[in-house]
Amino acid sequence: MATIILPTMLRSFAGRNEEISAPGATVEEVLSNIMQQYPELEKQMLVGGRLRSYFRIFMGKQNIHYMNGLETPVDDKTVLRVIPAIGGGCGA
Repeated sequence: MATIILPTMLRSFAGRNEEISAPGATVEEVLSNIMQQYPELEKQMLVGGRLRSYFRIFMGKQNIHYMNGLETPVDDKTVLRVIPAIGGGCGA
């Protein structure tokens, strides 16, 4: 099973878990299995069945967007990390 590491802001929607493991051959299948376990997490991460624009998923140091997106293959040793976008700052 692949493992997904959640940022603090999403853990309350996933039983306060930092990491969740789920079966799947692709990132999309892993996410689907996790969302079945934690429907509230799905509401936070997905819109219209697609990953919300302010979340990125990394496999190692690579953004899956630049691989095969949600169709990126995974295996039992894969660790995925959900990273929320960071915004803000000061306009000068």
